[in-house]
Parts: sequence; structure tokens; C-alpha cells
Amino acid sequence: MRLRDLTPAERRAVEERRAEVRAALAGVDPAWRPDAAAIDEAPFLDDWSVRNYPGTDRPCIDAYCWGHPLHGDTILKTSVIVQQGPGYAIVESGKVYLLGSPSPEPEARSAILSGRRGKGRPIDAPAPEDEADTGFKVG
Repeated sequence: MRLRDLTPAERRAVEERRAEVRAALAGVDPAWRPDAAAIDEAPFLDDWSVRNYPGTDRPCIDAYCWGHPLHGDTILKTSVIVQQGPGYAIVESGKVYLLGSPSPEPEARSAILSGRRGKGRPIDAPAPEDEADTGFKVG
């Protein structure tokens, strides 16, 4: 599934978050601090929730992701989290992620992806206005 493109305002918000993460990581022990290039290339996760990595009791993040170098803009489950702070997470693979807003309903995405959301609407039926995605949140 490909996500919609971010608007210019959303891209500015992501860059503001990137600057906040740089500032937050400046105080972290250099042994645990990613380099500037890792932060510059960090994918952005929004509507995220922490879950157990499959088959373990270790945490990972399930989210909508923009800018992943391999997967592009999609729904993503990260590898296991090794460090998390204000606006960022670093996972076992060494990848840094910028974090937007946590999911207000973490079970909703899982239900949709697993087919548990019920019968749904006919494929040719338009989405009701009250269900339309009203935008992106950073936060």
C-alpha cells in the first residue's frame, strides 16, 4: 500500500521534527548517538504504536512511514527498539526514525490489515465524509 504524498506544510513539520531530534540527541552519550547523516535520512513515522516484535516480548513500532529507503511510503513494522526519546526511536538495525503523533487507536490499523474490520462497504461505494482522512498530524 502506498501512502499519499506529504503536503509542503507536512514536509516542513517533518523537518522541524528532524531539528528537534538533532537537539535532543546532542545530549546523548556519543556511543549511542547516531551521526548527522542517519538523522538526515531518517524515515518519518506517524500514527505509530509500540507493540511486541513478532515472536518476542521486545518492543517495535507499527506505523505509517514516509521516506523509508527500501520500502518507500507505506505501513511499516520496525525492528526491535533499542533507544527511544522525544520525537525519535533507534532500532536494532541502527536505523533512526522520526516520530510524529502516536496512534489514538492502535488496534484500528491491526484490525484493518488483518481483515478483522468486518464486511465493509462495496468497493465502488464512496467513503462517507466523516470517515475521510482529514490530514496529517505531528506531535
